[in-house]
Amino acid sequence: MSAELTTWRAYERAEKTGTSHFVGPDRQVWVLKAKMPEFNDFRLGLIRDAEVTFVFDAETGQLLNQKIVGFPDKLPMIARPDR
Repeated sequence: MSAELTTWRAYERAEKTGTSHFVGPDRQVWVLKAKMPEFNDFRLGLIRDAEVTFVFDAETGQLLNQKIVGFPDKLPMIARPDR
């Protein structure tokens, strides 16, 4: 696990995510990264061998971005089966 205080601009450059016009480039953010054998996401379900990245605004604590890479245990349910 790692935690780094950096700017939004530096995060975008490192991750090659492109530019967001919703967050100022000089905004301070916390980038938290972890590798987990299993990660449970409420939308994606169980992800195995997960690499998880969360980016929080350093001032407000608001979640600005998240990235989850791994192998889904099974495909997420897109629509309810009774519809």
